Amino acid sequence: MQDSALMRKLSSVLSRRVIKFLQERAKAEPKAYLSFFSEFGQFIKEGVCSDFELKGEAAKLLRFETSTKDPGEMVSLDDYISRMVPEQDDKIYYLVAPSRASALSSAYMEACRALKIEVLLLTSTIDEFAMANLHTYSGKELLSAEKASLEVSPPGGTSSTSLSSADADALCTWLAQTVPGVAKATPSSRLTDSPAIVVGHESAAMRRMMGMMEAGGSPELAPQKLEINARHPLILRLAAVHASQPSLAAAVAQQLLDNALVAAGLMDDPRGMLANMTHIMAEALKPHAPDAGAGPHAEAEAAQAVDQAVEVGQAAGAGGDAQAQGVG
Repeated sequence: MQDSALMRKLSSVLSRRVIKFLQERAKAEPKAYLSFFSEFGQFIKEGVCSDFELKGEAAKLLRFETSTKDPGEMVSLDDYISRMVPEQDDKIYYLVAPSRASALSSAYMEACRALKIEVLLLTSTIDEFAMANLHTYSGKELLSAEKASLEVSPPGGTSSTSLSSADADALCTWLAQTVPGVAKATPSSRLTDSPAIVVGHESAAMRRMMGMMEAGGSPELAPQKLEINARHPLILRLAAVHASQPSLAAAVAQQLLDNALVAAGLMDDPRGMLANMTHIMAEALKPHAPDAGAGPHAEAEAAQAVDQAVEVGQAAGAGGDAQAQGVG
């Protein structure tokens, strides 16, 4: 027991000295430290995840790309804090994505971009776990942009084209009743360019990890909460036709959810969307070539395509395995 206690003490002392040394080098030779971090940064992130006592000090050594800096330029958390704006409400925002490009084009970035909030771009698998374990830094909460409660004013003010409150509520009710994977739908106050997002969802990285651990693949995806952009042309048109063209509207609504799941990294098998997308494309081209394929069985074939799209849409809400079966 004494040996074990001694080893823990030695480990703590050595870790503190190494962290202090690296902090000093980072200040004295920032370019040399960035070169060091590009090669060994993963180990520092592992330390943030595993060392509860020293995670705060180790976090000072972290470097990330951000939404406002040039590609390849990395900053510390302290640098980020020095540029925070009042709209952030003392929150450090980050976004996990496969690449810088996908992060910057994400629907979850729209509110931060509109409010000029800088966002840390996390593209490494371990980054999300490091942030979750760190939780706070310098008294400020670390929060994913996916979970941000931000409000953006309409780009054209109150006069901009938008669904009325009653029409938006009616469409949200219809979405929850029509699309199998939607538990609830509400108007969004944070979207500017995208038609919809899913919110309050599980971590995509954690879901992938669970999928690798489970023999049967990823666990079944629960119905999601959908936020819609009441000013987006797609939502305006969907509200206008969902009563008069229920079949086409249902297919579009299913695709709306599928797109939102892809954006959130929650779509286990994108092949489940193909039948629905094919049906929507065929319907989109019909007014431009009304006589094409209008054989004696065209109506029955169209009805069959609609049924297939609905079946695949239902399978898409039941997890990766069910999606694959729907396509097959």
